[in-house]
Amino acid sequence: MKKILILTMCLLLGVGGNVVAQNKRTTTTAKQQKKKTPQEIFEEFTKGKKKKYNNFRDSCNAQYAKFLEMAWDHFNRMEPLKRPVDKPTIPEEVIKRLQLAQEDTAPQTIKGGKQKKVKGTIDLPMPENVVRADSVIKPKEVIPAEKPKTQPQPVAALGVEPFVLPTVDTEESKAVEVEDPRFSCQFYNTKLMLRTDGIKQKLSMANTKGPAVAKAWRECSTDAYTPLLYDCLQQREERHMCDWAYLEMLSTVAQEYLGKGTNEATLLTAFLFANSGYRMRLAENNGKLYLLYASDESIFGKGYFKMNGTNFYPLGEEEFNVNMINACNHPFTAEQTMSLVMMSEPQFDNDLTDPRTIKAKRYKDMAVTVRINNNLMKFFDNYPAFCVNEDAMTKWGMYANTPMDNNVKEQIYPALKEKLSGKSQLEQIRRLLDWCQTGLTYGYDEKIWGYDRAFFSEETLKYPFCDCEDHAILFSRIVRDVLNMKCVLIYYPGHLASAVNFAPTEKVSGDYVMVGGDKYYICDPTNYIAEPGVTMSNMKHSEAVVLMLE
Repeated sequence: MKKILILTMCLLLGVGGNVVAQNKRTTTTAKQQKKKTPQEIFEEFTKGKKKKYNNFRDSCNAQYAKFLEMAWDHFNRMEPLKRPVDKPTIPEEVIKRLQLAQEDTAPQTIKGGKQKKVKGTIDLPMPENVVRADSVIKPKEVIPAEKPKTQPQPVAALGVEPFVLPTVDTEESKAVEVEDPRFSCQFYNTKLMLRTDGIKQKLSMANTKGPAVAKAWRECSTDAYTPLLYDCLQQREERHMCDWAYLEMLSTVAQEYLGKGTNEATLLTAFLFANSGYRMRLAENNGKLYLLYASDESIFGKGYFKMNGTNFYPLGEEEFNVNMINACNHPFTAEQTMSLVMMSEPQFDNDLTDPRTIKAKRYKDMAVTVRINNNLMKFFDNYPAFCVNEDAMTKWGMYANTPMDNNVKEQIYPALKEKLSGKSQLEQIRRLLDWCQTGLTYGYDEKIWGYDRAFFSEETLKYPFCDCEDHAILFSRIVRDVLNMKCVLIYYPGHLASAVNFAPTEKVSGDYVMVGGDKYYICDPTNYIAEPGVTMSNMKHSEAVVLMLE
């Protein structure tokens, strides 16, 4: 019996000892946790989140690489949407007045087409306060403004910090910058610095078959390429790049790094584009790899491939001759279609034109001098001409709604505000109309460019000739920015004008259109010395279409 009792007591003491020891360990662990600083705890948490994000992005790329290994589908090229042929219907007497007014115009050469100098004089009577009978225009259609979409974002945080150029300490204890290890390239004469130093061996593809493409995609999915992706996204943010500018930039970076026109450059562009959140497809034909980008808008003059109801356009010019492709029609995680509607214009390094002074003939003080960034002009040269829902008239709203370059605004807006300050809305609009009507030289697009080409506002300020749509786009942009007045575009077949919403206290009369309960009076910046409320002769109101602006 004694032996049993002693054994039982020993067992109880052993269990108790273990419990005490366990309690001591738990207490010690708790004390150790309490000793961690808030910064250490935060860093542990951040490290855990980064690992989670990286694991998710890795799984997305791994899954897409498996799709690339599968059989690719065949797709036939769809015929491109033809550029509209919109023959001007401006009356001949208006054209003659416009030409006579440009007595200061010097010969100019654009794209090899030389314009003759036109000399002449024309009387410029000051406006009279004539009260015209109000005439309401009932538009055939009202087209709403196309709203820009929020730019796509990567499926997960990249877990990379911004690059900081390291320094070394000299004997004088002064920090000295070391050589920048980043890859450097030019994008519209703008220097870009991007991290590629972690990539030990440049991308190489054996062929354009699925397994080889998948292998290259997996290689791009390694940590070595993450800083490059991060830096590209940083450039998009810092330089206010729209979706098209960003796609062009990725293509430029990849081709500068891996070789112009190479399949490897196309693959890297596609990888960076998809991992930035954009919808794209990879395709191949006869040993050449292609990137197809998705757009909700319809691009003029560009063949495309329709996949699951979405239009995919091949990047580059040479693909027009490719009628059939094999494509991997599988989505990347959380992909988003790119938008050609610009929320802001990209900021390139400056290469300014010579100063140009644009002055009104009737109001001598209405004159501004401006210099335009040639790099931005080159970007506009390559910007796709497009429309929404295959409605050609919607293109003008995009041009008119694109914000003007800040550098240009800083040059001309303060001067215009000063010259218009203290005047009634009617007088302000009169002066702006005269500035556009007499200060800008009219020219036919077909004669100058060989096709109909609408201008962004800065292009109208740079080029020596512009037509009615360019007048209206620039005028409507300035009215909204400088005068803070609402404005719409009015399209008559063969002619584009604008209309302005005046305050009820303004004594304006003439032709107007009612939109959403607001009265907009016709203001035609092409119709030479025409007053607010005056429509150009031979325009049929029954065919007028209103384009709303933001």
